[in-house]
Amino acid sequence: DVCCRFEEPTSSFTPTFLPEEAIRIDNQVRRFDRVGELIDTKMPAVQKTGCIACTFFEPDKNGCAIYQEHPLDCQLYPFMVVYQPQKQCIELVLDIHCPYFRDMPENQNTEQYQKHITYLLDFLEQDAVVESISQSCDFVAQAHPMATSIAKLKGLTHRFGLEKTGLHLLTVEDKAHIESCLEKQNPNNLAAYHFTYLYSWSSAFHILWKEIDGALCVFAGKDQDYFMFYPPLNHSSATIFKACAQLLKQLNGADSVPMRIEHVSENDRKKLTEHDFVFENPSSEFIYSRTSIARYQGNDYKSKRHAVNLFLATEHNYCTRPFESKDAVQCMALYRKWAEVKRTQSEEDVFKWMLEDSYFAHKRALFNAEHLGLEGVIVELEGAICAYSLGCRQGGNGFANLFEVCDENIPGIAAFVFQKLAQSLEGVDWINTLDASGILALEQTKQSYRPESMPVRYTAIEKH
Repeated sequence: DVCCRFEEPTSSFTPTFLPEEAIRIDNQVRRFDRVGELIDTKMPAVQKTGCIACTFFEPDKNGCAIYQEHPLDCQLYPFMVVYQPQKQCIELVLDIHCPYFRDMPENQNTEQYQKHITYLLDFLEQDAVVESISQSCDFVAQAHPMATSIAKLKGLTHRFGLEKTGLHLLTVEDKAHIESCLEKQNPNNLAAYHFTYLYSWSSAFHILWKEIDGALCVFAGKDQDYFMFYPPLNHSSATIFKACAQLLKQLNGADSVPMRIEHVSENDRKKLTEHDFVFENPSSEFIYSRTSIARYQGNDYKSKRHAVNLFLATEHNYCTRPFESKDAVQCMALYRKWAEVKRTQSEEDVFKWMLEDSYFAHKRALFNAEHLGLEGVIVELEGAICAYSLGCRQGGNGFANLFEVCDENIPGIAAFVFQKLAQSLEGVDWINTLDASGILALEQTKQSYRPESMPVRYTAIEKH
């Protein structure tokens, strides 16, 4: 992956546009992917003549169609802003894979190079630049082995809540450690207690974590509006809650609102009652027998068999196959098509915001599918993806079905793809499809598949 050209469409090196950059450029060229009115500020690469490249790259001219307006991310390259987990800070680094430095390393020893470094560091420490970068959940990249550290960026490190707190910014490299903690505290098999679910929301929030007296504490938020994503994992005590409250005050400011904890299980609700919390927004997740979904037998599944038969009777040129990471871009195109249909079915702003947030959660997971262990099934009609049902194995014998979208113009396809997912999951006893997000129609649909259990999770609010 080097400057404009990439090894694959989902490369993490594709340029990230800051929100104001994307709006300005989109007004001119209208090439950005959108969900409703929201612009996707990190675009996948596309196939061009002889290469996979940025959508704005013009191979015949070997140049950029928006060079006069190209984003800060491109202006910086081969320098990048990255999070260094070992140092718990954000740094400016040099990508030594860039041919100018890879083939001529002596270029790092010139006076011009040193002056440019000084200029970049001064620029990136400006308050307005720090604030602009902090609004993006994509601009700060993950560290990679082909980068040479230049200097710590103090302003961004502080703005992301890392300065003097000991907090870590969540990365895919944290998967094994955090997933083991989540599994220990999940006797009710909540799908929200899977690392992939947590990581997918790093598209909307800066997610931070820290070990406090043996408890793993996870925080999420932006713009001085941080909360705890889970209760303290492994164990909790008054001392741990006091430490978490202090961290939230540092993240949110001295006059912060009461502590809020999301994804509180029934077991943890009983524990938190001792620590002066009240509980709101109960929400049930839906857990099904994999065998029941795979078979659709009996009167309870009569309507599902009818839906599957309708799909099979009307669609003869379909195929089903396992999801592959290369499917991510086409899956997201299907999501945008599906979201546009959904937007026309509701006038509620909250529902439209949920569609936007969910788009970026899907994209974050699908574009990191191999790291996260994402698996599932794809349905294609005449070579185009028309449904996907994806997730991750959980708890040894379960599956968290986190991402599912279908072309609703195709009758019966939802029942069909869910059944195909269940049939594909060898060694799995149950499938959790998360909650209904307060949407009555979605809750009725989930109920129609006959859940075996519906574990509840809550939001806990500290009493004032």
